[in-house]
Amino acid sequence: MCRMIIGVFSQDTEMGEVIPFIESLRAAAEHDPFLVRYTNGRKTSHSDGWGYVIVSSNYIVEYKSLMPIYMDKKGYSQLFNHLQWIIEMNEAFAFMVHARLASPGYRRILVDTHPFHFYTVDNYDSWLAMNGTLMKECIKNKNNRSDTYNLVKDVSNEKFDEIPQKYLNK
Repeated sequence: MCRMIIGVFSQDTEMGEVIPFIESLRAAAEHDPFLVRYTNGRKTSHSDGWGYVIVSSNYIVEYKSLMPIYMDKKGYSQLFNHLQWIIEMNEAFAFMVHARLASPGYRRILVDTHPFHFYTVDNYDSWLAMNGTLMKECIKNKNNRSDTYNLVKDVSNEKFDEIPQKYLNK
């Protein structure tokens, strides 16, 4: 189970438009009432790391941490600094921010923290963050890595426009 934000902003974006999204993600990662209900109170937060990527026409900034977003003051501050800098450069940008709760049975390691960067066989430069747990039957690789990592390995062997049809119909 995870929480994430995906946003695309114009070059006229102001920081005040972005801050509420990030702060709501941070709050939900620290105390997720849906997770509390889903796990009958056994789990309350998305504490297995977090990451983000910010992409503009001239810059890509990526960050991953095993520390929860609500405890990583330095990384959280850097996210705001990067966004402020891109906004001041007056560039349109897209970003993903993801707070991870590792699926049962999967390790908590930095390389399995979202978002994931990959290229498809037809050279689409792509990023992926995902909420939820994939059924093991949906992914070809059966190694000791996260379901999302294995999905990225699978889809990187596909043509970009064939991915939705192939994977969403499973």
